[in-house]
Amino acid sequence: MTLGRWLIRCEIWLLAVAPATVGIAAPFLVDVTHWPTSNGGNGHWYGLYVNYDDSALSVSQIEEYFDSEGDYAIVKANGLYTPWSEANEMAIASRGQLASITSPDENAFVFAFVDDPIAWSFRFRRSWGPWIGGFQLPNQSDPGSGWQWTTGEPFVYSAWNVGEPNDFEVEEDRLIYFSLNAERVPLWNDMPDDPRVPRLSTARLDTFLVEFEF
Repeated sequence: MTLGRWLIRCEIWLLAVAPATVGIAAPFLVDVTHWPTSNGGNGHWYGLYVNYDDSALSVSQIEEYFDSEGDYAIVKANGLYTPWSEANEMAIASRGQLASITSPDENAFVFAFVDDPIAWSFRFRRSWGPWIGGFQLPNQSDPGSGWQWTTGEPFVYSAWNVGEPNDFEVEEDRLIYFSLNAERVPLWNDMPDDPRVPRLSTARLDTFLVEFEF
């Protein structure tokens, strides 16, 4: 890794830590990756975050999770239900944007990065991954129309899962990685902004993917 890339990596970590205050809910930067132009990428960096409440940690939790799985598991054990809008605000506060996935190659690269248990929650025989930066304009009669990226890039590529998008039971106008079973897959689902609806009351949707352009 060159000195320049090392410094950028350090800057992302510092941006993630700076807004946090001990004892309150704060996003935790799990890892970062770079998609270099030399490998056909866009030159951007991506950071995977978990939103958690460190005030909820107990000594027994710390000992149990640190001994068995490490500090990432401690954070995941205290993940907070995170609406897409809050994830978007935290992404902006970190001087990034929720990730915009504009090609099959980018989706494959990003998924390889988030294909990790810490990035996903399994409930009701379904798996939910990180929030990404897609959102739907209001008052759309067709679940598949009016989709945008927070960056303003054209929404010309999509990787919807089977039967998605579908506005299932409620208006679903935000974008998340999603699997119909326990297997993590590079496919998407439309979701409501606030995941704390009755049918998802025990699903922990607490991770989001931030894209940085330096």
